[in-house]
This record gives sequence, structure tokens and C-alpha cells, in this order.
Amino acid sequence: MDATATVRPEGRTTYAVEITGQLPVFWAGNLLAALAARNIDVVSGRGVGEKRNWTAALVLDARRAAVAPDKLDLIALANTDAAPTGGTDLKLTRFALTLLADGRLEVRVFAPDQSGFLSRFLRAMALVSLFPREFDIDTPGGQIKDRFVVSGAGGMVSPTALKAFEKMLTEYTAKA
Repeated sequence: MDATATVRPEGRTTYAVEITGQLPVFWAGNLLAALAARNIDVVSGRGVGEKRNWTAALVLDARRAAVAPDKLDLIALANTDAAPTGGTDLKLTRFALTLLADGRLEVRVFAPDQSGFLSRFLRAMALVSLFPREFDIDTPGGQIKDRFVVSGAGGMVSPTALKAFEKMLTEYTAKA
């Protein structure tokens, strides 16, 4: 099924987005980097996907944006490689990793809000061959409280990927 995106204004600068269908592997990172580059912030969201089939809902804050999200082709942005914005270093307050019974990994991250955080975090996961299958995004009061369920390229998270990812997150925590 081809991907579709519906964008509804929820107020003067808040927009609700629903995305469903087949999307490329890095769709979320691409879309989030493109939104950050346009000064559109993700306030909250939830997504679930298996392979390339995704269903996601996002709440966007466009108060600093020059172009409203309902004027953008979000599917085209999700399909276009976009470099992350907002610097290169992530700063985490803390994180928690839980290996699930099915071999996937639950990742919880906490941090002060940072421009382009989500796209940079997703790319950091990809560097160690971890890919989101679920996400819950929440940024109350300027604090990131995000949850991801990730898998490795073959489904399960390898011990090597887990160790490399934990080391990476520990380094990001030391920078906060």
C-alpha cells in the first residue's frame, strides 16, 4: 500500500499528522530531519511498523516555521534523504535499555529538548544496525521522554549491537 499523510490544524501553530503505508527504512529520520530544518518541532507521537509498513501519528509545533506543515508533502520528505540538523552531539540525561523476550530492545531516553534530536538519535541507532519498530515520543515542558522498540537487521538485537549502542548512549549521557 502506498503511503499517505493527513495533516490537520489543531490550533494556530499545532498540527496533527497521520501517516500510514509502505515507507523506506529511514523514513522517520528523513522526515524528522526535514521538519527540524524547517523549524517544525515534534511535540509527541506514536508509531508502529513492521518491515516497511507503518502507522504513525505525530503532533507538530510550527510556531517558528515559515511554512505550515499542511503545505508540505510529508511523504516526499520521508522518501528523501535528509541530513540531521541541530549539531552532531546528542545530550542525554539518562537512558534505560531492556532486552525483550522476542529479542527486540526497548530503549528509553531522557534529555533536555534539542533541535533535531529525533533525527540524530535515529541515525545513531542505524550506525549500530538498530532500527525502530515502535516509538512513543513525548516532550513535556521541554524535556524529552521517548521510548523506542528496536530490532536488528535480522530481527533480533545482536550482543555486539547492544554493547556498541550502550557504549554510545553512555557517551551521550556524559556530555549532558
